[in-house]
Amino acid sequence: MLVHQQRTNHSAFNAGILTTFGKLSQQDIESLDGNSERLETLIAERYGSSREVARNKVERFRFELSNGLANHNQNRINKRGGS
Repeated sequence: MLVHQQRTNHSAFNAGILTTFGKLSQQDIESLDGNSERLETLIAERYGSSREVARNKVERFRFELSNGLANHNQNRINKRGGS
């Protein structure tokens, strides 16, 4: 179950990157291997921004994704009748 949840979270993260940062390719995302510094560098390069701006974008993306996943998981629990 935990492995399935990790795969789901990883897939959601990768899909979210593609949706949010459209200038990144699937190959870019596959090369990240969870390295957020690499993600910041790629965003800075593709969008012509500073690393600080890229870092802020990544932090906001992670925040929004984690809130979305938390809300999604809570909705699933509520539908099943849990607390």
